[in-house]
Amino acid sequence: MITVYETIPMQLYLQHNIKTPIINAFETLYDRKSSRLAKLKAIRDLWRAFGFMKSLPEPTVGSTGHPNTHNLIRLRDWLKEHLFLDGNRKEFVFRVINFAIIIYDSVPPYRFIGDSLMEEAFKMEWQPKDILEEEDAWWKN
Repeated sequence: MITVYETIPMQLYLQHNIKTPIINAFETLYDRKSSRLAKLKAIRDLWRAFGFMKSLPEPTVGSTGHPNTHNLIRLRDWLKEHLFLDGNRKEFVFRVINFAIIIYDSVPPYRFIGDSLMEEAFKMEWQPKDILEEEDAWWKN
């Protein structure tokens, strides 16, 4: 099954408007030889790429194909119920999460990276989350 995210128009949109500008911007920002002007342009390009993420359709179980993508969608939806942020911060977090889900679903090398990280995480002795204060503004218990 080919999903909306695997179609040629969507792949071109992702590549030209989001992925390539992000990669190029980070290369510029981390290059010590880049001028201030080049770094400002890179920040502008990152901002634009982030804006292009907004127009992506939100990934759903019905619009994606990989079973682990469906798990990520369920985790995202669970997080929506528990994460309490104001509009801008919440929008930022979920725009990035949705983009990561789309990339995971439609780009096998990135899926391999994500799966490999998960496999290694399961081998570790992961510590439970820190106890949050009852009045924590970010989390709904």
